[in-house]
Amino acid sequence: MRYRSKVLSLILVVPFVLFLVSCGKDEPQKSYNDCLGKYSYDSPVCAMVYEPVEGEDGAYGIQYREVTDFEALKAQQEMPLLLYFYSSTATDHNGITAGVEDLAQTLDGQILVVAVDSLQQRDIVTAYGVEAIPEFVISSGGNKVSAFEGQNREVWSISDVTLWISENGYTPDMTKLE
Repeated sequence: MRYRSKVLSLILVVPFVLFLVSCGKDEPQKSYNDCLGKYSYDSPVCAMVYEPVEGEDGAYGIQYREVTDFEALKAQQEMPLLLYFYSSTATDHNGITAGVEDLAQTLDGQILVVAVDSLQQRDIVTAYGVEAIPEFVISSGGNKVSAFEGQNREVWSISDVTLWISENGYTPDMTKLE
């Protein structure tokens, strides 16, 4: 009888211990590419990716790819993020978005540019402490590294953003615009 109770205890305890051990293991980290979905110009969180244009032989351009898992994207260590916070209801009088697309192209391989609609993604806006739109934040491994803080500047342009990015260690390759 004593043998049977020990066996029964093992049968009950071993699966529980295995469960606890498996809970402590981290799941493999996703690549930034694993967090990107279909082409989308109306998703509230999109990566601006410099890649081949479908149907255009050998042509490359900025493609907007839906971010399917923002939490995994911001946590990945493979590629830092440049978060571009904008408002889908505001008119882009100064052509900031076109300038950001150029930045995405010139920074390809160094930093992934992600456009975030601040009206639809209030939780992301709050998490990064964004106070004005448009705004730019560099993030690495889920941590805010630097913010452009456009609200503290009287006047600024995309050239000022480019300089700020350079000051943070990322050098745009302007030959990619030729």
